[in-house]
Amino acid sequence: MTIEALLRTSLWRTFLFAAYSMLGAWLFCYVERTPITYKEMSANMLDELRQKYNITMDHSDFIAFANDAYKAIKVEKKVEWTFLNSTSYVFTILTTIGKLHKLPTVNIS
Repeated sequence: MTIEALLRTSLWRTFLFAAYSMLGAWLFCYVERTPITYKEMSANMLDELRQKYNITMDHSDFIAFANDAYKAIKVEKKVEWTFLNSTSYVFTILTTIGKLHKLPTVNIS
């Protein structure tokens, strides 16, 4: 094989790898997305808490409110599955998982 043919093959394989990875990332992002964002979920949880609790709380109610508020704030801080995060995840999976195969040798002359 000539160097031009090897270069063409390498570029073609690199393009196919990138296209396959992006397709996998898009599919992963599509499957794993939530119907509402975590920020919206957090706002809904806080609205429910505002309706559920009033200002005149005793100590046990306040502790329960604080725990529920913590859960709502914790949800807001979660990372969304964006296309970029999905692409990074797919590249990591494709490049780190599997058996190590010996690459074929090529004589360039």
